[in-house]
Amino acid sequence: MKEQEKCKSNSSFGIFVGIILISGGLIYLLNNLGYVEKSIIEIVITFPMLLLLLSLYWIFRKHFFWGFLGVLTSLIFLVPKVSTFYPNLITFPFENLTLENTILPILFILFGIAIISKVVSKPKKYDKEYEFFESLRENNLIQKLFSGKNVIFGSSKNMVIAPLFKGTEINTVFGGAILDLRKTDIEEGETIVEVNVVFGGVEIYVPSNWEIVINTTSILGATEDKRFYTDEKTFSNKKLIIKGSCIFGGVEIKN
Repeated sequence: MKEQEKCKSNSSFGIFVGIILISGGLIYLLNNLGYVEKSIIEIVITFPMLLLLLSLYWIFRKHFFWGFLGVLTSLIFLVPKVSTFYPNLITFPFENLTLENTILPILFILFGIAIISKVVSKPKKYDKEYEFFESLRENNLIQKLFSGKNVIFGSSKNMVIAPLFKGTEINTVFGGAILDLRKTDIEEGETIVEVNVVFGGVEIYVPSNWEIVINTTSILGATEDKRFYTDEKTFSNKKLIIKGSCIFGGVEIKN
């Protein structure tokens, strides 16, 4: 069942990339034939437009946090460009909208709003994990646990020493994170770590005998298993699933 979902996800992303390439090629062809204005090319064939399309795909895949954040970020760059070529289409006063005085502060505001909204509305799939952490706190057994991390323009290093690791989520934007799982264990079945990286890097340290399943979407990035294996490689029925997205960044699994 999981393999079917993985194939379906890869197929949908492949179709998405194919549609983008076909559409971009057609627009270029029509421009060369004189049917499309050059201004359309300077709006459509740009990185903000690519970010907008990727964000819509993330929303379609139910990654709402990065999806809506990407849409807002791309629109900040696209709207001024559209208003420059078509001033009658957008009548808002964008003439003073520059990277130095407006766009970067707005990006910080959007990142802050997105992070706060994500913290306030925790996904239901982590309810059991939070109950587990709370029970440890009540019994004074918690020392240093890792339940999720958002890293923006910074770095973070976390070692899990709880008896049982039940999954987490890591989001990095222009930052780095290290998750060390070598002093913990996972339960039988599948344990999920969701990693979303944009212009950053994440290192995950795990024992060499854990079975790792990588199911990430990468664009100019990669997720790699760089563990050194020994002759004692005995995989059990415990699986650590690495899922998420990697844009202009990298995720490395080490031991």
